[in-house]
Amino acid sequence: MKSTLSLNDYLKMPWHYCTEPTEWEGESGFWVSVAELPSCSTFARSLEEGLSTIAKLLKEYLQVAIDSQAEVSLPKPNSFDENIGGKLLLRIPKSLHIGIKNAAKQENVSINKFAVYALTQAVTQSTKPKFDTQHIISEHLAKYYVEKDNSKQKRSRKK
Repeated sequence: MKSTLSLNDYLKMPWHYCTEPTEWEGESGFWVSVAELPSCSTFARSLEEGLSTIAKLLKEYLQVAIDSQAEVSLPKPNSFDENIGGKLLLRIPKSLHIGIKNAAKQENVSINKFAVYALTQAVTQSTKPKFDTQHIISEHLAKYYVEKDNSKQKRSRKK
């Protein structure tokens, strides 16, 4: 859907945040993302920091999408089934099980953590929009941060 709504309209929508305890660049913390916008994500040392940061990032992400007239995947009010308990039982071939076990061992993570990561990657790849709006938005976000940084530097030079 094209960005015809205001930023406040978007922010009132029921966005779904996903959190995953993880390690990144040797630090333990949380990977926090917006379920409807896979490239809107961040890593933080604490869950509180991650949730605070993702809320700010979502606001910036949506503003850039509005400014660039990019399509935004909207949340559905009941997009997550409340009966899902977070467990999934799969019957897989022995060869795949061995492959997952070896890959997890090589990455020094549990089989469960590796499987969650692999499934997340697969779902993220299969749900990409027809047009690469995420790339467009990322370019605009990068430009926004460069302009923001440049204006801070100019203000500090004037002092």
